Amino acid sequence: MDLKCKPGDWVEVHGIIFEVQDRLASLPEETRTVPFEMWIKGFALDECEKGQLCSIKTVTGRIIQGELTEVNPGYTQSFGPAVAELQRIGSELREQLWGVKEN
Repeated sequence: MDLKCKPGDWVEVHGIIFEVQDRLASLPEETRTVPFEMWIKGFALDECEKGQLCSIKTVTGRIIQGELTEVNPGYTQSFGPAVAELQRIGSELREQLWGVKEN
């Protein structure tokens, strides 16, 4: 993994939106006691090294500034393991509605 980016590179930046002392008192304790953070991906506008402040332009055109955390980041989100009942629901519904049986 590169530790440096140049303008135009796909990168991820991190920043703190609200520090703990700025969080609303009405929030649940487990939420209120941690900072509100952001991790945003976009195209670097500056040449930076990991850990430095970097400006990016998101795919929606927003200009954001944060600490460079990664160059050429991937996606790691998951919706969890497959649910067997949901895997068959589409074909079962088509069969019930239109009599179309699938393999």
